[in-house]
Amino acid sequence: TIKMSQPPQWESVSSLKPPSRPSEGHHLKVKVIDIEPVVDRVRSDNSRIRIGLAIVADASGAIVFTARDDQLDILKKDQTVEIRNGKIEMFQGFMRLEVDKWGKIVPAQTPLAEVNTAKNMSSVEYELVEQQ
Repeated sequence: TIKMSQPPQWESVSSLKPPSRPSEGHHLKVKVIDIEPVVDRVRSDNSRIRIGLAIVADASGAIVFTARDDQLDILKKDQTVEIRNGKIEMFQGFMRLEVDKWGKIVPAQTPLAEVNTAKNMSSVEYELVEQQ
């Protein structure tokens, strides 16, 4: 028998938390507010690496999204996208959302009307506290 996968459980940006262990499996519908490339170079084996940082938001808040290679072609300013199986990574104490090889970014069927850019989840600095 073939087991059918369940539809994704959509989350809001403001519900994202820093991971105490690897945090994966986040499904979000977000609007691309801004995107800028930060790395575009050719490696010694002639393969190209591209990395960009995007601000994405929904009605609850915004977060920085790290986009790599082909993901940069999908993310366009003011476009709504679905992030499936995204994960939270910490970068210098700040949360960033990203999609690795196990996740997916696709254009959304319906655009988001309202977004909240005032509550940026990536502007909160977190400190790792060792428990004894």
